[in-house]
Amino acid sequence: MFRRAAIHAGLCLALTAAMPAGAVLGQEDEPATDTAVGVLGADTVAMVEPFDTPAPWMGIGSDETGENTLVEGRLFSSYLQGPGHIWTDVELPSPVAVARAEVVVDIDAAPGTAAGPACGSARGLPRYLVAGVNAGGWWLGRLIDGRLQVVASGNQVGIGRPGDPVTVAIECAVVPEEGGDRVTMSIDGRPVAVNLPRLEIPVGPYGSVALLVGTDEQEGAATFDDLVVSTGAAYVPVPVDRDPDRPSE
Repeated sequence: MFRRAAIHAGLCLALTAAMPAGAVLGQEDEPATDTAVGVLGADTVAMVEPFDTPAPWMGIGSDETGENTLVEGRLFSSYLQGPGHIWTDVELPSPVAVARAEVVVDIDAAPGTAAGPACGSARGLPRYLVAGVNAGGWWLGRLIDGRLQVVASGNQVGIGRPGDPVTVAIECAVVPEEGGDRVTMSIDGRPVAVNLPRLEIPVGPYGSVALLVGTDEQEGAATFDDLVVSTGAAYVPVPVDRDPDRPSE
């Protein structure tokens, strides 16, 4: 199903604002293995969605405020009465302590458009942790009761350009003893160069993953492809120097 909510004016600009260069993926950095895979404990693939055929969770349809449709094997999502955002969520079979969503994202030409995947709460509360890209940047945020707050962002030349899809991944882990969540994000297999603090408003355990499109203009749209959802039973961080493709000993 897909849902819509208005972005409050003070948060709209955050979708396109940048953090200092120290929190940025360097364009000249060497390519890296996607260390986000299983870093927090998401070790089991729960779902692979190529968007070849419609499924009930995709919310296929349209009205005066937006549209979800399949176009040439991709999910097209639009929001037509911005500023605001639209998100489409798919429920997991049961609540999990760790959830990871990876998806190919291609935003439209509007400079205020941002899009990416999210982990949704299983507590019956409308809470999500969201990772996305916009024109030349990345951002991490939380969606609480329909209000989107960006908590970290950065510039990155070459990402988020219309017609140039990027793979965005978010992995979320609930850590009860810390009273909150841990989150990682990667773009095209490279983790963003920022250490997020523990987020103090608990979201996990997780009962869904979602795909979000936001805009601080009148209209915004993006397409999604090749969604992969992974889950884990517990927060088990992997040492950063371990090859994530090597089985645990």
